[in-house]
Amino acid sequence: MVDPNPERNLVIDFRYHLISLVAVFLALGIGILLGSATLGGENVTGRLETSIESIRTTNDELRADNAELIDRQSLSEEALQVLAPTVLDGALAGEQVVLFEFEGSDAGLMESVRGAVEVADGSIASTVTLTAKLALEDPEARTELARILGSASVEPDELRAEVGATLGRRAATSADTPGFNVPDGNPSNRLQLFVDELEAANFVTVERDENLDLAPAGALFVLAGGNLDDPLFDIGPLTTSLAVGLAGREAGVLAAEPRNSLWGPAAAVRADGEAGGIIATVDQADIVLGQYAVAMGLQLAESGAPAHYGSEADTVPLPEPSPSS
Repeated sequence: MVDPNPERNLVIDFRYHLISLVAVFLALGIGILLGSATLGGENVTGRLETSIESIRTTNDELRADNAELIDRQSLSEEALQVLAPTVLDGALAGEQVVLFEFEGSDAGLMESVRGAVEVADGSIASTVTLTAKLALEDPEARTELARILGSASVEPDELRAEVGATLGRRAATSADTPGFNVPDGNPSNRLQLFVDELEAANFVTVERDENLDLAPAGALFVLAGGNLDDPLFDIGPLTTSLAVGLAGREAGVLAAEPRNSLWGPAAAVRADGEAGGIIATVDQADIVLGQYAVAMGLQLAESGAPAHYGSEADTVPLPEPSPSS
């Protein structure tokens, strides 16, 4: 007989719940049993422990190998450092070098580049630092730079390429003209006036020997920059236009960057059809081997034989010493 109350007919007996729970646990138990049998039963934990211990041992061995490699590299660096004064002796004797660097570059890179010049008996006549303001992130900065350049462009890459080309041409022309503190209109003064405007607007900062022109007669040029962080802006157009402008009077020009740099001034020069054929590059200038390449590569670039040095494709580790070295 059916209960006249329909709600009572919807109630499930507790026995059904109990049977369902027993079935679930039974299935779990069978699964665990089968899995244990397949994997080796009680040996599963032992196997896992053995695997973990093997991984630990391998990791320790790799750490030891890595430490040994670091020690060997340090010894090699120390040996090269000791030999540098002998190998580079006189490579840049009497040469004045104008250094262009990008703000925020690796301090070790800049120290290495300056050290290369000095160990090779050259000297840094001036340092022009291209500042972060050249990111040209706001319209006011773009308008200000366009005014200094007398340019109609408002595109950041175009403005950076223009400032690089103008700065490069004027520096090269100044280095091609002897004399210091000569009448207005001389290339050295035209360079100084342009740099003064850029410095007043915080696009560059300048350090220089007050007894020399900003770009002394016969000066060589180095462009250096980079670190492991992302650059504030694409330095490629600025680097290549500046480098090509500097090389316009057949001066020795070299672009340098550290290992693993994300900025790529050397890479930008190599990738440019015009710049790559007339400008030397070094892509590991932050180590002693790179110091050798900077000094010797700049010497060869001055003689009209620029090449590309480092560890990247289509490079050689070091220049071949010139007969006079």
